[in-house]
Amino acid sequence: MSHAHIVADLEEFARSGQLGPLSIGLNRGQVSAILGSPTDWQNEKSVDRSAIWKYGDVVLHFDDDNRLYLIHCDWFDVPVGGAALQLSPWVLRRGLPLEDLENALRSATISFSSTPDKWNPDCVRVVTPAGVSFLVCVGGEANELGLCQFGHSAA
Repeated sequence: MSHAHIVADLEEFARSGQLGPLSIGLNRGQVSAILGSPTDWQNEKSVDRSAIWKYGDVVLHFDDDNRLYLIHCDWFDVPVGGAALQLSPWVLRRGLPLEDLENALRSATISFSSTPDKWNPDCVRVVTPAGVSFLVCVGGEANELGLCQFGHSAA
């Protein structure tokens, strides 16, 4: 079965928590109907049993009830979604400085809070009202500074 190319804007993701037509709570069948089979999934598991599906740099995590509970990107230069999921990256790129991310959110009139990350002492977590979270490293090795991951999870 052929699937349409879905376009998802990462600015809108920051604003709404939805990645194009993908949202927290969709079941595995709904995700498959939207995007088709993932480009990758957990080793040693069949695609329909894997808790993790990957579309380019976008990683989707499913709970025991086969519901989507996490949309996440942590290995990217400029985020891409693969053949079925075209991403409009907005300003997001690996290493984006905290000040640039905060300025882009302000320019897009997306409110946010920035707080030290409790699990990563050299990082700041920036969270939008939609629950989209950006992890930005502000200390440590120069090649590790800036935006390193972002995503949205079930509350």
